[in-house]
Amino acid sequence: MTKKEGANKEHMTKEEVRAHLKGIGTTNARITYLKDILTKRGLLSEETQKNVYGLLAESLSQSWKKPGRSRKESLQMYNELLDTYQNAGEYSKAGKLAEHNNSFYEATRLYNKVGSLKDELRSIKKHLKKGGESWGGQMGWLDGDPGSRERLERREKTLEKKLGEAGKTSAYLPLIITILGLGAGLFFLSYNLTGNIIGNSENYTNNWIGIGLIALGLMGLYFWKRK
Repeated sequence: MTKKEGANKEHMTKEEVRAHLKGIGTTNARITYLKDILTKRGLLSEETQKNVYGLLAESLSQSWKKPGRSRKESLQMYNELLDTYQNAGEYSKAGKLAEHNNSFYEATRLYNKVGSLKDELRSIKKHLKKGGESWGGQMGWLDGDPGSRERLERREKTLEKKLGEAGKTSAYLPLIITILGLGAGLFFLSYNLTGNIIGNSENYTNNWIGIGLIALGLMGLYFWKRK
């Protein structure tokens, strides 16, 4: 059901927009229909526009993959698809598309927008290895900016440091769980052993809590040893 948002602006979910495409058979016809909806952007909420762009990107992607297009046509459609993904707010998909097309610097920019550090680092490394982007058949660094390589190399080191620190933290996580689990479990059980808790029901509850925490600690120890 279409909802009103603001002054005469309609909000539709992605599935509601998709339902309008059911009777439209061909990919090209769906593309035309969705583009026609976008000509009425002033009547649509921002979220609805993103949903329409998302479905348009799906259709453009299907069309772009079809063989038999000239290089010029493929490039035009690639640029349109890249812009459409961004208008839909789907920056990760736009990054993958750019990376697939060997536009690694563009991919780093898009991955950065969504904080996808691993993908950004991978694209930077590919870009540095390739030696830059292709501009009219000539390899260059961001429209001839001589300082761009140095900036990317600094960013590469920053990302490697961030991801390395995150990796170290996750590597020690099983050990942390082991220490906390065994320590807390023994703490709960020790009350019963020293008689500091009175009442059978409380003893029973704390016994189970202690046993559960010790089991968690032993699981952490198991995963730690497997590393």
